[in-house]
Amino acid sequence: MSEQNLVCGRLSGLFGMAKRAGRLAAGFDASVGTLVTRKAYAIFRAADASDKTVKEISFALQRHGSTLSLGELPLTKRQLGDALGTPKPVGVVALTDKGFATAVGKLLDLPAD
Repeated sequence: MSEQNLVCGRLSGLFGMAKRAGRLAAGFDASVGTLVTRKAYAIFRAADASDKTVKEISFALQRHGSTLSLGELPLTKRQLGDALGTPKPVGVVALTDKGFATAVGKLLDLPAD
């Protein structure tokens, strides 16, 4: 199994656990809601999210004074939706738990806060 497939599998598992734990907001509106309430520790977009989605979520980050940056996942919208157990593709997710956010950041080799 390639390293990319291994990372994608682990990310899918982490996002699934975070959703079951109630620590994940799936979709654009839910993710922006976590920014408004300042509950988000990390926000990510699918690899194939549209330019419009990226632009709007980046604008929402700025508008709400968030210090978070938008991370890109190696998962497609379909893969992300499957990981969350939804029949629909999901382009944006926010994590509301520092532990899950840290674990995903480590898998993606992102700098820690």
